[in-house]
Amino acid sequence: DLLEFAELCAKGRAAHERGQWPTCAETLRSALGLWTGEPFDGITGSVQIVDACHRLEEQRLQALRWRIDAELELGRHEDAIAELRSLTGLYPLDEHFHAQLMTALCRAGRQADALTVYRDVRKLISDELGVEPGHALRRLHQRILTADPALAPTGAGNPPRRGRDTEHAQPRQLPAAVGHFVGREAELKALRETAERGGAVVISAISGTAGVGKTALAVRFAHEVAHRFPDGQLYANLRGFDPSCAPSDPLVVARGFLEALGITPAGIPSDPDAVLALYRSKLANTRTLILLDNARDTNQVRPLMPGAAGCLVLVTSRNMLTGLVALDGATPLTLDLFTAQEAGELLTRRLGAERTGGEPDAAAHLARLCARLPLALNIAAARAAAYPGASLRSVADQLGDTQRRLDALSAEEGAADVRAVFSWSYQTLDGSAALLFRLLGLHPGPDISAAAAASLSGLAPDEARSALNALVRAHLIAEPIPSHYALHDLLRAYAVELASGHATEEQRHQAKRRMFDHYLHSAHRARQALNMGSQMIALEAPCPGTTPEDFADRTQARAWFRTEHSVLIAICGLAAEGGFDAHAWQLAWAVASYLDGAGYWTEIETTSRSALVAAERADDPVGVAHAHRNLGYVRVRRTDYPGALAHFGKALALFDRLGERGFQASVLEVIAWTMRYQNRATEALAHDEQALEIHEAIGQAGTHPWLPVALGWDHAMLGNHEAALAHSLNGLAISRASGNLYAEAAALHGTGSARFHLGDYATAIADNLEELALRREIGDYYYEAEALQTLGDSYLASGDAAAARSVWEQAVVIYDDLKHSDVAAVHAKLRELDANALADVGGRDSAIDDSASHDNVTASSARD
Repeated sequence: DLLEFAELCAKGRAAHERGQWPTCAETLRSALGLWTGEPFDGITGSVQIVDACHRLEEQRLQALRWRIDAELELGRHEDAIAELRSLTGLYPLDEHFHAQLMTALCRAGRQADALTVYRDVRKLISDELGVEPGHALRRLHQRILTADPALAPTGAGNPPRRGRDTEHAQPRQLPAAVGHFVGREAELKALRETAERGGAVVISAISGTAGVGKTALAVRFAHEVAHRFPDGQLYANLRGFDPSCAPSDPLVVARGFLEALGITPAGIPSDPDAVLALYRSKLANTRTLILLDNARDTNQVRPLMPGAAGCLVLVTSRNMLTGLVALDGATPLTLDLFTAQEAGELLTRRLGAERTGGEPDAAAHLARLCARLPLALNIAAARAAAYPGASLRSVADQLGDTQRRLDALSAEEGAADVRAVFSWSYQTLDGSAALLFRLLGLHPGPDISAAAAASLSGLAPDEARSALNALVRAHLIAEPIPSHYALHDLLRAYAVELASGHATEEQRHQAKRRMFDHYLHSAHRARQALNMGSQMIALEAPCPGTTPEDFADRTQARAWFRTEHSVLIAICGLAAEGGFDAHAWQLAWAVASYLDGAGYWTEIETTSRSALVAAERADDPVGVAHAHRNLGYVRVRRTDYPGALAHFGKALALFDRLGERGFQASVLEVIAWTMRYQNRATEALAHDEQALEIHEAIGQAGTHPWLPVALGWDHAMLGNHEAALAHSLNGLAISRASGNLYAEAAALHGTGSARFHLGDYATAIADNLEELALRREIGDYYYEAEALQTLGDSYLASGDAAAARSVWEQAVVIYDDLKHSDVAAVHAKLRELDANALADVGGRDSAIDDSASHDNVTASSARD
């Protein structure tokens, strides 16, 4: 029984690590079924037996925890509740069982019961052990309080909030394995031997010509060994040979990996060396598999190498990557074309033994015409499968008659190459699908939405979607996520070639114009839907055939920005490179607010620098001014205040010369914001009052919510709390009238702070609670922590130390998640509570007045 139990537990644990929940639950249920009573029942007096019983009991409990994890993942939370009630009674100090019970209750729609469980176990642990619950249980409590959608009842269908449950992020980014993988036994054996080597970081560099199956081999092997890397699997297409865009910046890839590993964008440093250092730190002491696909050269790969043992790195490239082999100890593996046997096996796997066996010579000829290139073979097999009644000889004859060739992939036999296969598939398309495929070569990727494809092609949305479906069926594009499409780089090269040969320069120009118009007007509408209160720029109408996105509310707008932000960055650069100068600076302006809120400050700088070059080239002073304003904004985020003021000064002078009074006022406001960061409150107030004069002159004083909010912060820094309250209340009224939730939350922060300092703690708490609810609604994660911090101050001042502790602990979870230095101030408050140092209200007021939270009135004004 013991041997069988151990074997089943090992299988269950492996299934748990791989996320194979049905197997995990079933296997561990069988293991636990072997227990029919206490081990060694009736035998006493042996220390060894007592120790053995303890070990066996712990093994049983661990198996039980894993099994219940699987049951919860499978949605069996209702069934688990009764069992977990019993287990928490039997093992009252086992935090894992309590966490599972809280999770089950939440997913059953019983959040209040889950919070009661936490309160009870927290009291028990505190009474019994004199400590707080562990971080995992406290983090789960915070997720429940913030209504994490990942804990929503079954069927709620809400996506998880970004950054909430990231401490133990275990990314599973591997693409799906090829369904018709054949051969490569020698190469797989070599990869297994490399992976077994151990010691330092293990690197295998797989090289070979385009379409030879490097990615298929790497992904197949990665799936085979994934269970040995329980800390996650990372994947990136480095686009080293993409004809339509530059190779991926390793710094951008590292930022993406850090997000997958649980670091929120705001928690990623701006300094490139610091980004890479943080990336290596996150991988230290882990067993993580990293697949870097389609690398250009060693310099693109080396920054992404982990710095400690335990990880496996797989790299694919058309180049040999000799530097990686010579200096980094990579094991080289060159992938050749399929052998004749492997090519035949693939065709048999795809078409069936009866069909290929009936025409063995035709099947062999078809393989030769495809140059035994796996990609070409798969496309040819897919086409043949679509016509099951056609002979393989006729299929091969059609391919052999095709004259167009993709020169870079000419087979050594000289008779055929992969362009023949692509051309053959392309020739079967109807007019709309063929047009769309040609024009897809103009798009930078990494993927394109159905709506953007419609604008690019000028087709009606329904017609474009039909054309995209036809391209998917023809295996000319893939649909990795619903309504988003991607091209293999060889197919993109072929599409680029077709666009050059089948369309005039003017036709290509118009297609690009529609594409840029699509993203510009969609981003402009999304920014409007977010309603952050900033002035909008004027755009020319989109050209005919463009169908920009529409957004019903800010949730849709934010989701669109989140999905498209990588494409938007690429489009900004492409517009600047292609001479579409107005699109370049206007699109950079349109995406800046979203990028700032998400913490993508490096991307704001990249797009704004491209915008500046484009606007200066076009001699467009409006674009130059906006680019300088955005660049100054990034300088403030990086605490380079002199650099920020230099950019703002240039923007201010240009807007003044152009007579753009509204934008001139907005620059004065961000200059004041910069002054507040430097504790120059008197100068900040002067700039905000100058901005107010402009708003009054142009009739916007009663409709612009940010300025009275900023004036409130200025007066708060100067200690004029009555004036601060009056200005903040004015900003609150304007923001509510305009529906600007961002400004409303900032105004509530100002009113709460003013009332706190004026001793009206009850009203301050009400303002703090309302602000907190708004921060959670609009997704301002950092400012949610700030709101919790100030709410705790107000609770403590009112005499409710327990409530203060509760909200400060929630703030700590968020600051820890963001890796933000403000966490130190909150820890200091909690230590002071623990020491019972606050003897009376005056002492509380003094301690809180020393804190930064109520005096730090600068950051929220960045929302303009």
